[in-house]
Amino acid sequence: MTVDDQKMIAETHHKWILPTENRFAKMKQMKVTLVNPFQGV
Repeated sequence: MTVDDQKMIAETHHKWILPTENRFAKMKQMKVTLVNPFQGV
């Protein structure tokens, strides 16, 4: 939402890196890439 309450949309790509030496999922690193920039709808 923008300051004037306009709805916005974007497309992102998420990459999560998890350690393999643990049996419990614990996020080691996360990278978010913007595929299509934010724009009003």
